[in-house]
Amino acid sequence: MIELLLVTFLTLVSGFEDEFDAAANLGQEDFETYTNEDYGFSTEYPSDWTLREYDLIPNQVVVFEGPDTQKIHIVIRSLAGFERFEGMNIHEIHTATDYKANPDNDRRIIESGNTTMGGFPAHYSIYYISGLFKQVKIMEVLAVIDNPAINATDMYSINYLADPGYFNATQINKILESFKVGVN
Repeated sequence: MIELLLVTFLTLVSGFEDEFDAAANLGQEDFETYTNEDYGFSTEYPSDWTLREYDLIPNQVVVFEGPDTQKIHIVIRSLAGFERFEGMNIHEIHTATDYKANPDNDRRIIESGNTTMGGFPAHYSIYYISGLFKQVKIMEVLAVIDNPAINATDMYSINYLADPGYFNATQINKILESFKVGVN
């Protein structure tokens, strides 16, 4: 009986070790560099993700899609030519453009504040949005950056979407830290 309990205990501990190892490696995957010469920026993204530069909505530049099991997407948009934002700070711009401000959408903000995008001041919001059959957690980060490669000041938006259980702050932070402008 004691041997059976010991085997059961060791099996349980072994299972937990696998879970701890998986949690420790979360966000430790390899990254590749994406460069867009037209918009003069680059960023890193997980190497097992795919990128898409077609079938985009207006102002989107690229979409990175994670494996189906992760259900994660990152969208980078360059929002050039929006004179209505002149003189506004990042928080005011984010509030003016944020989807959560639309009362028709079922969105619940959980966190908002200042951050950086590639060393540039930025503003972020983290919120949930509910659809017909599921809920998605989104982190939206906005920065206004003077980009010498294209001789323009643009508003860059990085949007990270995931099922709440797969939301990986380590991945999005690496992408934000690696963001560079002035690339051509």
